[in-house]
Amino acid sequence: MRPQHAPPDSAITRLSLSAVAMLGTAIMLVACGGRQANPVAVTNDYDALLSCDHLRAEYDVNKRKIDGLRDEQRLESRTASGKSAAAPFLNDFKQGQSKEIAALRHRNAALENLMAERSCQN
Repeated sequence: MRPQHAPPDSAITRLSLSAVAMLGTAIMLVACGGRQANPVAVTNDYDALLSCDHLRAEYDVNKRKIDGLRDEQRLESRTASGKSAAAPFLNDFKQGQSKEIAALRHRNAALENLMAERSCQN
């Protein structure tokens, strides 16, 4: 005699579990797409202590960081079309580089203001 609540067909169960596992994996990977932004602060507590040489050096370092982040963005944009078709979850949805570039530009604007206030030579 067969029980009223017979277990579902094992092939259908395996297929359903596989589909749920793939969907769950895709959702987790989408959440991880891109790198986390690490923006710099526009002002710092120690800004008043910095000499003109320090201000200029930090400004120059920030400009090099911006250039490096732009290169990183260009490289990613070249490979984005292939990634979008093959594995859309690998795309950078967080726009980490863009946020860091914007923060570095704001920091450099603040450094320019400090250099102007102190009449620093270029």
